[in-house]
Amino acid sequence: MDRKIIVSTILDENFAATFPKLKMQIYSNFEELIETVSSTPIRTDRLYITEDVVRHNPSSSFTSLVELVSSVFFKTDEIVFIVPFDSTNIERINFLVKEGSLGNVNIIKGELQKEFLLSVLRGDAENVRQTVKRKEVIRHRRSEFIKNNRNKPVFGEKEVVHTEEERLFDIEDQKVPENDILPIIRNGRLIQITGLNDTTRSVFAVILSQFAAGYGKTVFFDTDMVYFTASYIFKQGNIKCDTIPIKLFYTDPLDMIKKIRESEKNLICITGTSEDKDEHYQVFAVVNAVFSVLKKEIDYFIFETNLEFVLPSFKTIVVIENDIISAISTAHHIPPAANMMFASVDRAIEGMAVYDSDILSAVVSEILDKDVKIPIYSIKSLNLEGGESFDLHRYVKGEA
Repeated sequence: MDRKIIVSTILDENFAATFPKLKMQIYSNFEELIETVSSTPIRTDRLYITEDVVRHNPSSSFTSLVELVSSVFFKTDEIVFIVPFDSTNIERINFLVKEGSLGNVNIIKGELQKEFLLSVLRGDAENVRQTVKRKEVIRHRRSEFIKNNRNKPVFGEKEVVHTEEERLFDIEDQKVPENDILPIIRNGRLIQITGLNDTTRSVFAVILSQFAAGYGKTVFFDTDMVYFTASYIFKQGNIKCDTIPIKLFYTDPLDMIKKIRESEKNLICITGTSEDKDEHYQVFAVVNAVFSVLKKEIDYFIFETNLEFVLPSFKTIVVIENDIISAISTAHHIPPAANMMFASVDRAIEGMAVYDSDILSAVVSEILDKDVKIPIYSIKSLNLEGGESFDLHRYVKGEA
């Protein structure tokens, strides 16, 4: 029998030890399971979740769940939610299933007590299962069916048989809508911008987001929850975009998704303020959740990240200030990544600046032991509509 992965505060290791044949691994919250998965990949047929782990903070808990199932190190064929009959979270579960964020999901209703949970884990409670993805089948008693159909005519008795042509004769033609516009199916791309944690990186991220918005709908996430540098730049630069506060995700995530969907602007910025500084928001969980839900509706998802947190499976742009010291410092901390590009921004102190792209490229190439090309961009305006002209096509489209 395969081991069962369970997230619950009702069950514990003593319970697992009492029923060793069930081979249970029990976690009290999603964070514990995510931490385990980061070091030890897990493959299981079913992930069992009791509602008590999401009851007190549903938004944060469901965000962590989406992060878990999106991980390449965790795979499950089915997620089983065990909820009470009066659960208020079924609507949230159905929403995530509809958006394709959770995969195959089933809901089992019953009392959240150890006896009932044991029957679910043994497979005895399958008769109360509600399969979210399947159609509802209603069964009637034989006596009830006969009673409801007693007065209906039997074929050949009183029923008049019509030909296909006669039955279709009086049906009106259906008009086809003139402006029936099919929804655009996109293939969203996640772009992470990394480098030393300074203003240079944020400046390039803001510029690239505006450039990407010229190619398609773009969502930018300010991940600096200390200084909110990018949020400040967007505000001070009078950049045309819709801004959505990151705290909305934690108060009403469905409303945030709705606002992004309904925005008529091609650039939407998820921003923070000094009021959010002490909230300890998990911004990368927000990025993951929004990407999982909207990746077929948004073209580009852009965010900043520190060098030590680079996700190697996604497209990465390394931003380097155009001086030798910054170039060396950045290069020594660059992690291995398959899809990595480089850019340099001219913000160096006069006398220390390097204006020759070949020299800067040679320094970084020597440290990385591979050939890289680093264009240098001189940025004088934060607003692309302010007369500044850049060709950042290679970064948006991924061309070397």
